[in-house]
Amino acid sequence: MGNFRGKGKRSDLPPNPRQWVAERNGLDLRKSLNVEVGAPLKPLELLDQLPGLTVLRRRDLMSLVTAGPLAEAFGRSRSRWSAATFAVNGMHVVVLNDTHAVTRQNATIMEELFHIRLKHEPERLYQCAQTGLIRRQFSRAKEDEAYWSAAAALVPYAPLREMLESGRPRDEIAHHFEVSEDLVAFRMKVTKLWRRYQ
Repeated sequence: MGNFRGKGKRSDLPPNPRQWVAERNGLDLRKSLNVEVGAPLKPLELLDQLPGLTVLRRRDLMSLVTAGPLAEAFGRSRSRWSAATFAVNGMHVVVLNDTHAVTRQNATIMEELFHIRLKHEPERLYQCAQTGLIRRQFSRAKEDEAYWSAAAALVPYAPLREMLESGRPRDEIAHHFEVSEDLVAFRMKVTKLWRRYQ
């Protein structure tokens, strides 16, 4: 895919101005991680390069949490949550639900990372009755900003447009970027590519 900047008069930014900040956020993150714009981001492989962030999976919690709550959170209640993030001594600890598909874990990690990068403060903290996890609730605007930025980082506009122009189907694009087809569809819609390539 290479570098998309400076190709004729075509822009790396989508024709939807509401997405420009998110697109720049996504491109800035890729630049900071030295990941080319058209390459899959693979956030689960980049965790060591994300400063101030520690990710814990189920196996990491076995010596820290009793078996009952762990079995509930990663068993019967696994569909109710994707991640829980805590600030501890200047570090952010993300408890990741690794029972979910890798595509969903990729999106979850990126969304949590953008809440941190964008310095979002939650509106409230509460304990989930089903899982016992402490959860954060953000305003709708902050949720949108984090999700849009995460989606843009995972599936940047310029390579998405190029792949669609070359006739690549949505499932193939999703496979390339290691995201769900739903996330590719979301990016097509918010970047105004949906009607043209549907």
